[in-house]
Amino acid sequence: MNTENLRAEQQILLCAARRNLDADAVVRLREMLAQTLDWEYLQKVAFDHGLLPLLALQVSSHCADLVPAVVLDRLRAELLTNRQSNLYLVRELLRVLSRFKRAGIAALAFKGPVVAQIVYDDTGLRQAGDLDILIHPNDFHRAAEVLRELAYKMEPHLTPAQEQSHFRFDCEIPFVHEDAFSVVDLHWGITPKTFPLALFSADLLSNRKTVDVAGHSIETLADEDLVFYLSVHAAKHYFRRLEWMTTIAEFILRNSELSWATVLAKARNAKAERIVCLALMLVESLYGVPVPTAFAEFTGATDLRNTAGTIRANVLTNVSAPNQLQAFRWRLRFLPTRDAYLSLARSVLVPTIADWRAFSVPDALYPAYYLLRPLRLLIKYVRRAETDRFSP
Repeated sequence: MNTENLRAEQQILLCAARRNLDADAVVRLREMLAQTLDWEYLQKVAFDHGLLPLLALQVSSHCADLVPAVVLDRLRAELLTNRQSNLYLVRELLRVLSRFKRAGIAALAFKGPVVAQIVYDDTGLRQAGDLDILIHPNDFHRAAEVLRELAYKMEPHLTPAQEQSHFRFDCEIPFVHEDAFSVVDLHWGITPKTFPLALFSADLLSNRKTVDVAGHSIETLADEDLVFYLSVHAAKHYFRRLEWMTTIAEFILRNSELSWATVLAKARNAKAERIVCLALMLVESLYGVPVPTAFAEFTGATDLRNTAGTIRANVLTNVSAPNQLQAFRWRLRFLPTRDAYLSLARSVLVPTIADWRAFSVPDALYPAYYLLRPLRLLIKYVRRAETDRFSP
């Protein structure tokens, strides 16, 4: 990646965003840290991109003598806090999974500290604010009842009509523990209908593997499913965080036996070949991990190369979420055209939690939300346009 136009702090983050640094990388990191730096900005951009634990690890391990004492202490404290937080999440995860198993609910854990263990051999090296658990859709109400027994409450509380709509069009909902320190994102799918891919929880549940986390066996995504999921997850959020590509790069480097033919087959079945290839192209340009030959047929596509270039040029400068129109333009780049338009229609018309919070409508009049949502979006964008118009 051409880093000439990046700030020194951004270049440092790119260099440090690895589990292990070779001798040359350590030299480069030390050279960059010897400059006059905006340490507050460096820590902020690292946090925004989910890479503060890795930055703290590499700076503490290789460059402690080059960092102001107050900054070094803060980085070490952040790393320690993240480790403690993730250990708490792991404890809660084990408790929830144990109760699911006793209730006969098939479940697998993914993202968060589980992926940190798989990719980094250290649950503390990823920023994680919640736990993600995938179940079969038919088990949702039983799983919700188990969580309630464990002092978790669905947030927000939904009426029957709202819950039915959310279950149909979305793929997850959070359950917040009464102590407010842990959140379980209960998934019955991988992507919402606004990001239409042929992904089914039953397929992932039937192909799971076991990983050791804190001395306990936890069922999670199989390796090929994980690299596929990580790519889709990054695309669903428009590749806005560097950590998503870092995780894919580190996972590939640790798994030389990955069956890329299997990954490609899964991507084809889900109509996501371009998504996975785009993620791999970004990983190659950012971290030098070559795109597997199984995806060679896609790497020559001009539109994909241009999209990868645009993302790469902006990934460290823009982490804000796009609006519906911007999201549609992005989806046109890597989804089939029909699916991109279907995604736009659902984004504009299908009511969401934000609409239910903005308007209180009885379940008997629930269809009114399909009129209120586009109205709310219109008001929101008119106000934003007015703000932008008069801002300096």
